[in-house]
Amino acid sequence: MLNKKLSNEQKRFQMITWRAKQHGAQVVEGDLMRQFTATVAEQKALLANVHQQRTTSVS
Repeated sequence: MLNKKLSNEQKRFQMITWRAKQHGAQVVEGDLMRQFTATVAEQKALLANVHQQRTTSVS
C-alpha cells in the first residue's frame, strides 16, 4: 500500500513537472493553490460537521 502511494505521488510529481514545463510555473502554481484552498475548505467543513454532531449528541 505504501509503495502504491509512493508511486502515485511520483506520477503526480512528474505530471506537475511536465505541466510546469509546458504551460509555465505560474499556471501550475495557481492550480495547486486552488486545489490546496479547496482541500482546506473541505477539511474545515468536515470538522464543523463533526463538531455540530458532537454538540447535538451531548444535548
